[in-house]
Amino acid sequence: MKPVLWLWLAGPLVELLLRAGLSQLGANPQEALLRGLGQQTLMLMLLVLAFPVVSRSIDARLRPSLLACRRMLGLWTFAYATIHLMAYWQFEHDLRWSPMWSDLWTRPFVTLGVSAWAGLALMALTSNRWSMKMLKARWKQMHGSLIWPLAVLGLVHFYLHKAGKNDFGEPLFFTAAFLLVLALRRWWRRPLRA
Repeated sequence: MKPVLWLWLAGPLVELLLRAGLSQLGANPQEALLRGLGQQTLMLMLLVLAFPVVSRSIDARLRPSLLACRRMLGLWTFAYATIHLMAYWQFEHDLRWSPMWSDLWTRPFVTLGVSAWAGLALMALTSNRWSMKMLKARWKQMHGSLIWPLAVLGLVHFYLHKAGKNDFGEPLFFTAAFLLVLALRRWWRRPLRA
């Protein structure tokens, strides 16, 4: 299952790079690339959040292998977020630190986006067996308590970015998906009644 999932997760990045190489990203290729990477990050984050619901709806024998893929999904989320951040830094500031630092303190959507990335970096750095062994029960608690606010930060980052264009269709779609996942997670936690 893992190799198939890996290829599926790499697919959108390969597609974006091919389209960029073939000049097929439209009139504003930089914006299309940034938007595509950011949306993929949010989508993968929502899939990570939906994993418990998905795992409960499949055959119990398949659950361990499916849950083993969750960490890979989280690491790919961080990879897309990192490429998104690096692309922004390159396109907007030519990888210069000073203007990026200024943006970080003066543009709220950048502040929130970088904050969300930092949280994902912490999760990625602790997504290994050594960290799980050292943190024990706190590992699951830390990851479980971080992912929800990071998803909210990502959504607000998206809203603030789109506010300048007064275009909220895509952020509303992702918010609806986030609320659906939240509702399903709460519903699945209810005790079964006879």
